[in-house]
Amino acid sequence: MQIDLSFYLEPPELIQRGKLTICVLAPLSMVSQQPGSYFRSELSPTKDMLYGLVENAAGWHFHEDQRKVIIKGLVKAVKKKFGKDPRWKDHPWLKGKLSSSGSGYFSLLQFHLGFKQIKADESPLAWDDLWSMLNKNKSISFVGGSRNYDYRLEDLITASRREDPKVTFGDRKGFYQFTLDQLRKIIEGQVHVNSLSPYFPQFYASPRKRGYVEPAKPWIYEVSCTPVVAKILSESFNEPAAPLYLGTNDGWVHVKWESYD
Repeated sequence: MQIDLSFYLEPPELIQRGKLTICVLAPLSMVSQQPGSYFRSELSPTKDMLYGLVENAAGWHFHEDQRKVIIKGLVKAVKKKFGKDPRWKDHPWLKGKLSSSGSGYFSLLQFHLGFKQIKADESPLAWDDLWSMLNKNKSISFVGGSRNYDYRLEDLITASRREDPKVTFGDRKGFYQFTLDQLRKIIEGQVHVNSLSPYFPQFYASPRKRGYVEPAKPWIYEVSCTPVVAKILSESFNEPAAPLYLGTNDGWVHVKWESYD
């Protein structure tokens, strides 16, 4: 799939108008900041989430490092063409000064596409649920978090989970390393987690409280953009390159784009 990003080479003159209607098809969890123990959902999409929605529909799936390389090349071309134009010399578009979301995502569209929310459900249904987060870790956490491990450790793991366990796991001084044959014979003692890690997958599941919202009414946005971006919106939402979602990839939405010609 060939991706055309030449829209960025045009000045960000937002002369085209349109309307974007987003209907929610499933509960959404739209987390805008790096979460701690609680994944707090926004009640409506942030600007960066809307940019991400458009990019996903267009099939622009760039890694952060790729984005940096792409924007560097685009800015170089823009400076060559408009660097001496007094209308744009101080514009962040010309300098490539893109703003990022709380997760570090930055959109290539942010200078050429704008959103203004004009209708929303002010009191959407909102609730918290437990969500299983997979982590990769070499610390002690994987022992209690992963449900899967080598069957040869079954007796040892069972001994560690008794009401009055005689086998404990840790990573501090006083916990000792053993071979697999030794582990299979242990009935009591302090076992260092490094002895266990080869027999566990190096990930563990951790329950996290996560917020969800489900608005009863669609979100409607007034859109301003360049004519080229308006064409991208029309083509992308008429035939999306991927299922459309907001927040997690199971937060499905239906999107309708209308251009005011």
